[in-house]
Amino acid sequence: MTEFTKSSEEPKEEPKAKTAVNFSQPSKELAARLLGKVSFKERLIGSIDHPGPGPSPHSMYSFAEAAVFLDGGDLSGQDHTYTVRFDILKKWIDETLGDKELAQAIEEIAKEVSGNWKAPYQQYLRSLELIKPVQDLMMQRLKQCKMMMGIEFTEGELEALGLIR
Repeated sequence: MTEFTKSSEEPKEEPKAKTAVNFSQPSKELAARLLGKVSFKERLIGSIDHPGPGPSPHSMYSFAEAAVFLDGGDLSGQDHTYTVRFDILKKWIDETLGDKELAQAIEEIAKEVSGNWKAPYQQYLRSLELIKPVQDLMMQRLKQCKMMMGIEFTEGELEALGLIR
């Protein structure tokens, strides 16, 4: 009779991305920069992807627009995804907008997908899963900036920022 033994090694659970970061209060100058618009040369270019028609570029001219743009879809491969490569997003936030603290937080999340993966498709799917934590950090910073500048939120913004359901 064949005897089966249970493997002592449990399947590893993928680490969850850390989304709650205690950012310091932005200066008024930084808040104004994050709430403003950038020039054509400074714009951020993302990608709207779909398995059928393929990718199409999308230009963003503000931090708020970039935060709302990100969407990993439903991970089924049948949905549109709205993405920006994490390294490009980090560089844009750091160098163009001047928010080194947020850029560092995004870099920490992005480290998970920058290593050597055996299957590129798995790396792609994991990067889509990490869009939500990155977007949460951006929304957190956007909320801080609006509060710093005394700007009222519209109902749609409150919903997007997760302040109402």
